[in-house]
Amino acid sequence: DLDTTGSTSGTKTVTITNPDGQQTQVDIEVESTDTIAPTVSSYSPVDNATGVSTAADLVLIFDETIVKGTGNSVIKRATDDSIVEAIDVTSGQVTLSTTTETNDTVTIDPAGDFDFDTEYYVQIENTVFTDVAGNDYAGIADKVTWNFTTEDIPAISLVIAAASISEADGSAATTTTVSRNGSTTGALT
Repeated sequence: DLDTTGSTSGTKTVTITNPDGQQTQVDIEVESTDTIAPTVSSYSPVDNATGVSTAADLVLIFDETIVKGTGNSVIKRATDDSIVEAIDVTSGQVTLSTTTETNDTVTIDPAGDFDFDTEYYVQIENTVFTDVAGNDYAGIADKVTWNFTTEDIPAISLVIAAASISEADGSAATTTTVSRNGSTTGALT
């Protein structure tokens, strides 16, 4: 028996010992077949994250080099399972990049921002990504593997300033200025 576990394809030299103890070296061709599907080692935003920016991209880091297949990544609203956006893997919204020495990072850039204070989940068809050997990523078919909630609506501060001015005839006029976060949005008189 010849154990080629962990071997890569190519020529290997094997030493054979016959019953008389005489050794002969023989070159053999070994072909290694990758049958292991790629898996995600991390998600961003992380699963169950809260306070996620409404402008966030979706990022997956795989355990090996991957390539684009066919199909969609689908972003859904958790409250009613409605589709927010279906993104075709072949579109410019899906990019592959390298974190170490492999093409293992996927960035999905949604067309618009997410709504504030909303829970989302992501589903990915099992044909969207494959490794270089052609093994399909299993995908995500449920609503719990990768879900997150966006940040709360930002607080709005409202400043009202009043000034009292006397007219030349002695009558009083009051001007009220309303500003939002320091910028004047209008005046009431």
